[in-house]
Amino acid sequence: MASIKQSVILGLATFTIFSSAASIPDTNPTEFGPSKAAAQHNAFGIFNAVHSAMRQWGSSLNHNGMSLFVVTIPPGVLLHHGSPNSTPPQGPEWLAFEIEHAELARVGGEGRVVDWQGVVDLIVARYADRLKYMADGVESLAWMQGELNGLLNTHIDYSEEDEGYQAALGRCTRYYTRVAVPNTQEDHLILAAIETVTHNICSTLLTVRKLVVENTHADEDSIIAAKEALRVLMGKLEWTTWKQCAGCNFDEVCFIPVWPFGDKASYEEPNCRNATTLDKGWWDPASRYWHPMPNLMPPPDESE
Repeated sequence: MASIKQSVILGLATFTIFSSAASIPDTNPTEFGPSKAAAQHNAFGIFNAVHSAMRQWGSSLNHNGMSLFVVTIPPGVLLHHGSPNSTPPQGPEWLAFEIEHAELARVGGEGRVVDWQGVVDLIVARYADRLKYMADGVESLAWMQGELNGLLNTHIDYSEEDEGYQAALGRCTRYYTRVAVPNTQEDHLILAAIETVTHNICSTLLTVRKLVVENTHADEDSIIAAKEALRVLMGKLEWTTWKQCAGCNFDEVCFIPVWPFGDKASYEEPNCRNATTLDKGWWDPASRYWHPMPNLMPPPDESE
């Protein structure tokens, strides 16, 4: 966030918002450029773009429109650049924070990332598993109540009069951004997007709480309604962590198409693969993900 002096990823939201601001109903149609209304309208996309920035997994799932960044990266952490040779790039080039993203060829550089991505990481870490569990795993009313209370009791002051839990909603919404001090326009836009997302999360959880905690007659139908509300929220969030493999063996990786390799089935449902199954589906024109397939390496000899 802006209170940390070395800021990064500040240009990301500007690019995303600038491209669509003119179509936002509550903005002046003659104006074209970044706005808070546009940031709120595109909040879920901006949130996910910040979360996936320079990361292999999310960038592979949403690989269009996520390549333009204005960043400042001071010395500190290793960056990776894929190349056929071992010469570090001397000019503008693509870089990754994860070696898997550049593993076909390895070149290192120096860099460090802080800021809004760290805030987004905290939010995803807090809610991703719990939302998935409540939407798809919980079967009993008691367990659903326990999960909701565990997520919301931090924000509810039971000693105060809080009609409709509006104060609790505000505390929940700003829990991870309350110390943010935005300095630039980009800071303000990213903050607006993040708080729009957390407002959606918190308001949905409070709505579900009314269904299964405050409702003294809560039953199986209440659980069904709660799960549906949570699934609607998850559909808006579209967090890439939910497409990760449940667990791979030590000799396997969770595979998703990364240019220039991959198959369509692995994009729809990432799966665990080892050295013997890694290139399954890559070479068949009907099943490969990328078209055309670049001639970087020959297909395997099936006769061997």
